[in-house]
Amino acid sequence: MIDHKRVRAAMLMACMDLVPPMVRDGLLSDAKLRSDFGLEIDVVLNFEDANVAFKRSKLFAAVRAAGAAPGKAQKISDQAGVA
Repeated sequence: MIDHKRVRAAMLMACMDLVPPMVRDGLLSDAKLRSDFGLEIDVVLNFEDANVAFKRSKLFAAVRAAGAAPGKAQKISDQAGVA
């Protein structure tokens, strides 16, 4: 079965390679465009020595929560689902 939303997103990203970086950045900063094409902009941080990777948004949210509640441990899952 063809996932049409994924195909559309792939086509958009292929077209993004054809426009100048400044235009691409402007287009990708549009939340509606990203939503319409099912695109997420979330960097994955890799800690290769520890063999672990986290989405930046999850890691930063845990850091903010830890700052809001000092002394309370915060758990997050890595990309592999390990907490």
